[in-house]
Amino acid sequence: YLADLLGYGAPQDYLDATTRREPMPHVAEHKRAESLEAFERVQSGEQDVAVREGTLARSDGALMHVHSTSRRIQWEARPAVLTAILDLTERVALEEGLRHSEERYRALVESAEIGITVHVDGAPVFINHYLANLLGYAAPQDYLDATARREAMPHVAEHKRADFLEAFERGQAGEQDVAGR
Repeated sequence: YLADLLGYGAPQDYLDATTRREPMPHVAEHKRAESLEAFERVQSGEQDVAVREGTLARSDGALMHVHSTSRRIQWEARPAVLTAILDLTERVALEEGLRHSEERYRALVESAEIGITVHVDGAPVFINHYLANLLGYAAPQDYLDATARREAMPHVAEHKRADFLEAFERGQAGEQDVAGR
């Protein structure tokens, strides 16, 4: 599996490429010394286990993200290091895609020409620039800071605040579709 994962046709091809002359050819040159030191600490018994995440190069040069765990074992009555490698490339790509999607969504919400706010347990945790400006605040954080120091929903007229909060809470509980209706 490892030989295939790293792009070698057969396990012997991987073993031939990984010689004492050039150990860890799949590890980037700038990380090779660090990786060899971690390997040697495990091999010598100085460290029980080495857990790392990083990037390896396949035999064709393509990069892959991996998680590796190395542990000292006995192999044919000699000390050896067993390393398990898990390919994280797909997960890292999905996480990166999700991060970009969240950035695009946030940019859309923050630049929307309508007021948008998110409340958790009745307290605002997000407000976009448009709504902050509409309510007379220079920036969303100014509004969030003001609501943290004062009563909830300072932008609602004081004589209507209790009714609005009650309707809002019913809406959060699913008893009402839109707060205030």
